[in-house]
Amino acid sequence: MKNMILPLAMVLSFATNASETVIDFKCTEIGVPQIFQFKMEGSVRSWSNPVDSPEQKLWRVEGLKADIRESGFASTFRTVDFGRMKGELKYINNPDWTLEPFTSITLKPTSQNTEKEVAFAQFNLDYPGKLSSKLRLKDGKTFKAKCETVKIKTCIFGDTIGDNENDFDSKELEILYTDSRIEENSADFTPGQTIHVEKTRLTHKATGRTFLQFTTFEDEWDGGNTIGWIEDANGKHVANIGDSDIYDCQAFK
Repeated sequence: MKNMILPLAMVLSFATNASETVIDFKCTEIGVPQIFQFKMEGSVRSWSNPVDSPEQKLWRVEGLKADIRESGFASTFRTVDFGRMKGELKYINNPDWTLEPFTSITLKPTSQNTEKEVAFAQFNLDYPGKLSSKLRLKDGKTFKAKCETVKIKTCIFGDTIGDNENDFDSKELEILYTDSRIEENSADFTPGQTIHVEKTRLTHKATGRTFLQFTTFEDEWDGGNTIGWIEDANGKHVANIGDSDIYDCQAFK
């Protein structure tokens, strides 16, 4: 895309033609007072379903918080904020290593994340054993929990615009000038700038859900690459489009 710098996670997504996936997970403590433990619920965004892509880099993980409790009958929980993290995801389905397949997510702070307490985290989702996941603070204290997958959600639009076209009925509504809701800055446009776009209604055949897709014209704004965004029926921004690829998807199957 001309003059546009994208986060590396997005570049990887485009290069591999993989559909964005969100993994919701939950970690629970087992109520043994002699052990440092944690509990939490969270989500991690990857560029593909772990079963399809067993090893992936995670370049931007945000919004995670955990409740931690030190050992002792009188100890109580307190909340720690992870801040911005990065790491990797591995889907392990090797009978020599494990009785059941599981997803291992390891995280550490980015170089800009210097103020938060969390130094390292490993979530072994669905591992057949108790207290297999751990969270370590910068002071060296380590907390354990059992973690499991709650839901794996894949972007309803697929990898690129038109990728899942057989799943949608589409109708061009109008060509108009409107304020951009593309969430990147470049030499060609800024968020809120008036740009020339084609507006298309997408109706998901299986569910009846409707979306509005706004895309620029080849060569007019972006050096020959279609860019834009998608909104749901309530006008909520649910995806970005860059080089015709879908990213930052918030609408799932």
